[in-house]
Amino acid sequence: MKIYIPTYLGDIRLTPEGTKTKLSFEAITSSEREKLEQFLKTYCVDFSPWLTKAEIILPEKFTKVHKKFLKVFKAGKGIINAIRFKDGKIEIVQELPAEGFEVGVSVEKPKRGCPMPTPLECAEIQAQEVLHEFLSDPQWDDFTRYKAFVARGNYSGLPYLITSRWSPNCQEWGLLYCLPAKNRICASLDDIPPAEEALAMKLCVEFMEREFIGLNRS
Repeated sequence: MKIYIPTYLGDIRLTPEGTKTKLSFEAITSSEREKLEQFLKTYCVDFSPWLTKAEIILPEKFTKVHKKFLKVFKAGKGIINAIRFKDGKIEIVQELPAEGFEVGVSVEKPKRGCPMPTPLECAEIQAQEVLHEFLSDPQWDDFTRYKAFVARGNYSGLPYLITSRWSPNCQEWGLLYCLPAKNRICASLDDIPPAEEALAMKLCVEFMEREFIGLNRS
C-alpha cells in the first residue's frame, strides 16, 4: 500500500509501516525542500540540503503524519482524498485510512474559472518549436519523453546531458551534465524560456565547447 502526495515537479510518498510511517521523496524543487524541512522539524529530523532522494521513517502512525503533512504542503487549499482497491474500484474519502486499500492520493481541488496560460508558458511553447528545428530526431524524441537530450562536444567528443529546468531531473543532474566525468557544469539563462535555454546549451556544447566549458585536451 502506498500514498502519493503530488508536488509541483517532484515526488513525495507516504507509506504506512505499522505504528510508523515511511516518507520517501525524490527530485523535489527548492521550495518543496523548504516545506519538507519545515515538516520534518516537527519530528526533530534534520536532513542534508543536498539530498535529492531519501527514505525517512517517522515515529507516528500514517493518519497523524498525513494530517500534519497536508497542513504544511497544502495549507489553506481544498484537498481531494481518493483510494483505489485491488479490484480497481475508486472511492473518494474524507480522510485517508491507514489500511484496506491498494493506492491512495491527496490532490488539490481545482478552482473554477478559465485562467489563461502565463506569458512564460506561451513563450515556452514557441521556444519548443524553435528547439525542435535544431534537434536531431533522436534528440527531439528524448526531449519530448524526458525533457532532456544528449549533445556531443565538438572539441572533446564527450556526451553532455542537457536537461530542461522544467524537468524534475534537473534537481539531480543540473542543466548541463558531463556523462563520462559525472559532474555538473554550472551554466544557466534563467530569464528566458527553458526550451530556449536548452537550445543555447546545445549550441555552445556542439560548436564552442572548449571556449564555453574551458577544456584542456589531455
